[in-house]
Parts: sequence; C-alpha cells; structure tokens
Amino acid sequence: MSGGRERRASRQTQVAIIQKLVAQLFDLGCQGALGAGTAARRPGCHMRQITMYLCRVVLSMPYQHIAEAVGRDRSTVIHGCAAIEDRRDAPDYDAFMDRCEQCVRVVFGQADEDCDVARS
Repeated sequence: MSGGRERRASRQTQVAIIQKLVAQLFDLGCQGALGAGTAARRPGCHMRQITMYLCRVVLSMPYQHIAEAVGRDRSTVIHGCAAIEDRRDAPDYDAFMDRCEQCVRVVFGQADEDCDVARS
C-alpha cells in the first residue's frame, strides 16, 4: 500500500473509531445532561457533526480529510464544526463535549497540545 493510501486508511479508521465512541457517549449524554431537545433533532446528523468536530479539534485533521472519511463535502464539515462550536455556549453541552474530547485523547493521545484549531 502506498503512503497516501495508508494515511487515508488510517484517517478512516480513526474517524470510524471516533464515530463509535461518539455513538456511545451520545447515548449516555441523552440520558442525562444533553436532554431530549438536543437529541431529538436528527441524532445521526448531530453525532456525525460531533465526530467531525472531534477529528478537527482533537486530532487536528484537515477539513478535506474529514470530509473524505465521512463521505461529505468539505463545506459540510466546516458547517458541522461551526454548529458544534455554537452549541458549546450551553454549559451542559460544553461539559459533554469536554468529556468527548477527553475520551478521544485517551484513545489517540493529544495531536498537538498547543493547537486549538476550532477555538482560535
């Protein structure tokens, strides 16, 4: 396998792992702090947005690479990340996302501790 294909496969594996992790965390969050209102609006879309956001913020993955891995447009990834960032104004949601980020860091480690892509 060439280097480019290996990196693409690695990214896709990372995204798939994060998607599964988000599904579990989302189910737990919907039973508690997230509340029914957040969960009721297209949960599949919401989980995908969380996945894209975590790939961007924790793994510092470029938008285009995330888009390829989730089968969406780059602009969709940008929109999804912005939507999650906007939702973080709610304290309970922000706490949930902090936990999601911590879980991803446990699995993959911190990509670059000085790089805070989404909040800069």
